[in-house]
Amino acid sequence: MHIVSINRAQGLAVTDTGVVCAVTHWFDADGDLTDDREAAVSCVAPLPNGKWAAVDLSEFEPVEVH
Repeated sequence: MHIVSINRAQGLAVTDTGVVCAVTHWFDADGDLTDDREAAVSCVAPLPNGKWAAVDLSEFEPVEVH
């Protein structure tokens, strides 16, 4: 199971199986917790299988949602 999409505005992650998980922590470039989701360079989310996913957002590309 892998994270394939992040919704920064809603704080959600979507897996390759279509499961939606809440992102629990956002981190800035210094590795510190941040509340600024737009400036975050990484985040973590719990997966339904009991594992955690760490997501690198440094090459995040926004897409327009219709």
